[in-house]
Amino acid sequence: MSGCTCGPHPIVDLTAAYLEYHKIRSHSSSSEDDELLTSVHQQIRKACRSHGCFHVTIQLTNEEDSSPHHPPIIQCLAKPLAEVEHEIESLFSPSFLQTANANLNGGLVKVRIKDLSSSSSRFIEEATFRGRTAESGDEQQPKPEPKLSWEFRRCLSARTAAAESMENNDRDHFSLPKNEAWNFLSNWTESLHSVASVVIHSMGITKQVVLNEKSCNCLHKIMSNPNNDATSSLEKCTVDLLRCFRYDAIPIEEKYDQLGSSSHTDWGSLTVVWQDDVGGLQTYCHACEKWTAVATPGEQYNTTTTSSNNNTINLFVHVGDFLSLATHGEGMTHLPIWPSPRHRVVCPTKQPDQSESSQCRRSLVYFAYPPPNISLASAQKVVEPLICDDTYESSVMFHPYSLLHDQSQQANQLDGVDSTNFETYQDMRLRPFGEVISEKWDQVQRN
Repeated sequence: MSGCTCGPHPIVDLTAAYLEYHKIRSHSSSSEDDELLTSVHQQIRKACRSHGCFHVTIQLTNEEDSSPHHPPIIQCLAKPLAEVEHEIESLFSPSFLQTANANLNGGLVKVRIKDLSSSSSRFIEEATFRGRTAESGDEQQPKPEPKLSWEFRRCLSARTAAAESMENNDRDHFSLPKNEAWNFLSNWTESLHSVASVVIHSMGITKQVVLNEKSCNCLHKIMSNPNNDATSSLEKCTVDLLRCFRYDAIPIEEKYDQLGSSSHTDWGSLTVVWQDDVGGLQTYCHACEKWTAVATPGEQYNTTTTSSNNNTINLFVHVGDFLSLATHGEGMTHLPIWPSPRHRVVCPTKQPDQSESSQCRRSLVYFAYPPPNISLASAQKVVEPLICDDTYESSVMFHPYSLLHDQSQQANQLDGVDSTNFETYQDMRLRPFGEVISEKWDQVQRN
């Protein structure tokens, strides 16, 4: 069927591209290696065109895992699934949440993390805990989404400015010493970002157009600034963020009446997802009008473990609204070539004979956005010529894009008026995406 995006979703072995991009394994420039990297490039472009999403596997050998050139950050995911689950669960344990005075049944708490290496009592970290709440827009939503989450922004300037703005406005806040648990958030952030960088590079898209591939460059600005208050005016290098989720198990009769994450598309360039073996992530096929489950790591390997080798990293990557709309170049007659997949999360079913922690679903979701100063129009000038060989009869329409809906009014439904959404699209094309994303965060109570 034309435009069918049902599963199974494509699978791309990103190992060679990841090792070469991050200089873990030197590229020998042999014809075999060149062919392998070209194949990865072609597979990613094909998956973006057909589904807008795909599975990624990265296989690290013990030798590469211990190499002095190996970015230690990726090791946080190159481990047994149960270890990552345990680390995620530690952030939601009653004792840990109690230290942050977190409200499990609604609202949010911003936590400032002290820099214990400094005598200035400066707060250089900030994370946000979000309890069970209606977060997809409308605060009057009848039922909160049954999940807990931590949010962690990649840009140090953004985290610091948020923490100090919170203090200056006398909002509720709690200060905690930096400890190992906070390292989990920063390590997962950089690890998933490193994968997003490889995917964008393998797509052949110019750096700094749809993704800030560099490490956060704000540390020296903050450390050299003697006035804490002034850090709120620092330019942010990126608005990327990680969300660490824990979804409740719910009674079978509520399974589809109370989704863990309601139907939506993501707004940015790429989303990179780590998930456990519980399952629940689904994508929607507009052509077939049905939902398809995204395979878990265990289902991919037809086993109850991640794989026969614990050094295999299994992720799910999908195109966001910004990158999808960037394939609708100015003056082009066709609609966007790469779709931005609509997706949702169905909570696991509660089993009375099992513990709560063994039934919940855990995931890490990294939202990679374009640099804040980049406009969609400028990205289109770069992206469209790169994929001109991918042109075909597109079935992508504008109305499914959450980016083009006012989500504070719960307007992000599958049906919609394409002409109205196109007007919104044209209005935002020339604006810096940092402004656009700030308005979107206001709609879903993210600020």
